[in-house]
Amino acid sequence: MKKSFNLVIILATFFFVASCQNPDFNAQDNLDLSKSINLDNVFSNSIGFLNEQGNFENLNESNFSSYYLSNNSSENYRVNSLDFEGFTLTEDFYEGTENRFYALSAHSTDDTISLTYLLEFNDGGDLVVQGSCECKTKDCASNWGCNASTGGGLCSCSHCTGDCEKTTKEAIQ
Repeated sequence: MKKSFNLVIILATFFFVASCQNPDFNAQDNLDLSKSINLDNVFSNSIGFLNEQGNFENLNESNFSSYYLSNNSSENYRVNSLDFEGFTLTEDFYEGTENRFYALSAHSTDDTISLTYLLEFNDGGDLVVQGSCECKTKDCASNWGCNASTGGGLCSCSHCTGDCEKTTKEAIQ
């Protein structure tokens, strides 16, 4: 009888512990909670990309244009003639999910390019570029139309009274 009672206690404890487990636990959420992201000071965070060897490289204001150009080699820009400004970092969730991502946005100083990089945590807790949303215009450069947005992880460009070209890229290397 005593053995049966002990067995019941052990089984009850097991079921109680098992019922307290969260089946929706996501390792991404665990990383998010362990690392504080500073949305106000963009480049105080560890933001970067994976190079051809798969190694993490930091992305900052001084190499932002070079990184953009290396992934857009067909463009007719010289590194010295293209600069970005207005860097912002925002937090969002992919549409219809609880999966979090961050968006690093900037625009070219001549306002012809509006760019947003989608960032996700890697295993080391760094924010790594996973894709991009780019909107290009010459017609709306003076009135801030054709701006890139990644609400819900979907790429869109704001209204422009002229031509506005949208380009979406995933898994940029």
